[in-house]
Amino acid sequence: MSNLPQELYNEIFKGTDNSNLLSCSLVCKAWLPSTRQSPLFQNISMTNSNADAFADLVMNSNSSFPFCIQELTLDVNATWLRRLLPFLQSSNIQSLRISNIDWSKIDEHTQSQFISYFPTTVQKLAIGPAVAFEDLVGATRLINQFSSLKALSMKDVQWSRVRAKIDSNSRHSTVHNKTLQSNPNYTTFPFYPLPADCRSLHFTQCDLSDLSDWLHAHKPFPNVPKLHLEDAKLPELTHLRAIYINASPVVEELWLSFDVTAGPIGDFNCAIEVVYERESRGKDLVPRLRIPKQVMERVKGYCPEDRINYFLPSLVKLRFDNFVYFSSKDRSCGVFYALHALTFLACRKNCTPLRQVICGIMLHRAGDLDRHVIDWPLLDIALLQLADFARVGGEEYRVDGSETGFRIIFEIGGGANVEAVTALIQVKLPQSHIESIVEFKEVTVG
Repeated sequence: MSNLPQELYNEIFKGTDNSNLLSCSLVCKAWLPSTRQSPLFQNISMTNSNADAFADLVMNSNSSFPFCIQELTLDVNATWLRRLLPFLQSSNIQSLRISNIDWSKIDEHTQSQFISYFPTTVQKLAIGPAVAFEDLVGATRLINQFSSLKALSMKDVQWSRVRAKIDSNSRHSTVHNKTLQSNPNYTTFPFYPLPADCRSLHFTQCDLSDLSDWLHAHKPFPNVPKLHLEDAKLPELTHLRAIYINASPVVEELWLSFDVTAGPIGDFNCAIEVVYERESRGKDLVPRLRIPKQVMERVKGYCPEDRINYFLPSLVKLRFDNFVYFSSKDRSCGVFYALHALTFLACRKNCTPLRQVICGIMLHRAGDLDRHVIDWPLLDIALLQLADFARVGGEEYRVDGSETGFRIIFEIGGGANVEAVTALIQVKLPQSHIESIVEFKEVTVG
């Protein structure tokens, strides 16, 4: 067989499914690098059920394919972790995920060995779900060892909370890095700093109060352009806001997701996502409130205005994915939440004017729109108020080409006749239609 450049082999096998790659890897030696560096061995997930056979294969052969692995998931107990250390030493892993393990029960020697195999290669580290540490210091120690780390995610990671308020004579706690000091409101164990090149943090279902202490221990605040904080609880909102305030000067994309299941009047079963993005021509983060799909099962009369205003004094864009979702009243937020949120935003003062609202409408038939009991007259009034607010807000808030500076865009999909749905909504929002603040777009759901 003729000798072709390796890059050409790689291009030939690109996109080939695993079954064919396996067959091709047995044809000739020249094809081995392309087939093994492809998805056949590029992404490996190791569990307690397959670790034995996999370890025997690796340890009893001179195979070079471990070096081809770029993404590795370790979902094994401490015993298997010790057995796999020799295999990991010959790897070239760039993305590592550790899940379902109690790190605090692994002896220090094994921990040190494990960490020593990865620092120069791993760029993405995912910890969790179901990973436990003795304390946050242990977690930060592990993270700190990955010197080439560029992205860190933690989901459902547990540690013991050992935090106590300092007395009046204490100024800050001791830290491992001289450039760090802890949050002055607390005495904590010394933290290990985030690797200097890390540019993305993603925390889900973790103790944000402790993580806030860790992030604020850095002086200055870590330069992390992408920061995702998800599933925060109400007691953590103060810490969430503190992170937002300190991250704002450096972050390019900030996601906040917090639960608002409880209120003074009743239960509100909804999760709110806030996306902050830095516009290309702007210096400030522009927040966009996102009401994700499948956010409600039932609603009992309460809209968390205080929490929206707490985080969004400069909200300019608002999106409701499921303003109308086919015939489902439970999944259609236009019936209650979206309307309540818009009427609140239309009345708030001393805030940046809202300039764009996007409402997703999914219908099989245009006539199904009337199955949803939406207070269209009230919505019409709220939209006019938002338009008036934007009109007096100044040129810097205007949408390009807009006379009022405000638009509501209905994105219509699901198979219904777009022209028919458009005509129905125009009739239901007569004043907004006359003022030309309503737009319609057809969307295709892939």
